[in-house]
Amino acid sequence: MLTMLTADDRAVALYSVADDILITGPDGQIGWELLQVILKRPFITKVVGLRRSEMDLTNPAAIRKKVREVQPALIINAAGYTRWTAPKASRRSPRR
Repeated sequence: MLTMLTADDRAVALYSVADDILITGPDGQIGWELLQVILKRPFITKVVGLRRSEMDLTNPAAIRKKVREVQPALIINAAGYTRWTAPKASRRSPRR
């Protein structure tokens, strides 16, 4: 079921997340900025940032294992494939 939230609803939803948050791509521009904002919130108990070396997003079994281990209340995927400036011949597909 899809539920639409208003700005006030989103604020309430965010304040009710007093558990762990898992962020993928914590070293990227978006992930790093998110961490800076989230870490300033007193109602967040723990933020776990996982790099590619810690959780391979192309491997569903690895994702399930890490999510079960961390048991986050919220997952934010800020990981991205950013090698867009490389020549076409040397680009690696983000999929396996």
